Amino acid sequence: MSNNPSDTELLRAARDGDVTAVGALIQRHRVGMRAVALSLLGNRPDAEDAVRDASLIALRRIGDVRQPESVGAWLRVIVRNVSRSRLRSTVSRSTAPKRTSHGSPRPAQLCLDRPTAATTHTAHPGDGPHLQQRCLPATRALPPGRNR
Repeated sequence: MSNNPSDTELLRAARDGDVTAVGALIQRHRVGMRAVALSLLGNRPDAEDAVRDASLIALRRIGDVRQPESVGAWLRVIVRNVSRSRLRSTVSRSTAPKRTSHGSPRPAQLCLDRPTAATTHTAHPGDGPHLQQRCLPATRALPPGRNR
C-alpha cells in the first residue's frame, strides 16, 4: 500500500482483516462524522460518544460497504443513525412519567403531562383549560415527597 492510500485501497485492506486500515478510514473521515453527530446531538461529549459507537459498528460491518468510493458517506450514515437512536432514547426517557419509590407514577407528573384536547386535537372527558387547576390542589395535599 502507498504512503497515502485511497479509500478504495484502505477498504480492500480492511476487508482483508487489516484493522489499521479501518482505523485509517475512520480517522480520515472523523471530521465529517463528528460534524454529523454534532449537528444532530448539539454537544461535543454526546457527539464524540456517537462517533466512537459508530466507529465500532463500522469496524464490525466494514464488509457491508457496497461502493468503496462512498466509504465516507457510509460512515456518516452510521453516525447519523447512532445519533438518531440516542435522540430517540433520550426523548423516551424524558417523557416517561416520573415514578415514586413504590414504582407508581407521581400524581403531579400525570396531571401536568396528560395531553389535553388543545394539544391532541381530540376531546377527552374531563380535559379542558382547568385541568391543572383541578390537579394541582390535590397534589399539594399529598404528604411531602409524594407530590413530585
